[in-house]
Amino acid sequence: MSERVRIRLYILLTLYVYKELSFMGIYKILSGRFKITKGRIDYHLKQLCQEGLLTYRKSFPFLDGSRVKYRISQKGIDEIMEIRNMIEAHINDSDSEP
Repeated sequence: MSERVRIRLYILLTLYVYKELSFMGIYKILSGRFKITKGRIDYHLKQLCQEGLLTYRKSFPFLDGSRVKYRISQKGIDEIMEIRNMIEAHINDSDSEP
C-alpha cells in the first residue's frame, strides 16, 4: 500500500474515532505516526474533502480555538465500512482454507 493511501486512510480512521478535529489536532496525531509536513497534511485534507470523504466547518477562534474543524462524511464512513468488510471477508476466506 502506498504511503499516500496509508496517510489518507489514517486520516479517515482518526476522524471516525475522534468525530471532529482541528487541523492541528490531525497534525499532532499524524506526525506521531508519519514523517509528514503540515503542507502535505493540508493537501491530503483538501483532496479528501474534494472526494466527499471529509467535511469541514469554519469556526471562530475566540470560541473554540480553531478556525477549521474536519469531520468524516457519511461517504467516508461508508468507505471505511466497505474496507472493513473486505478485510473480514479475506480473513474468513483464509480461515476456511486447509
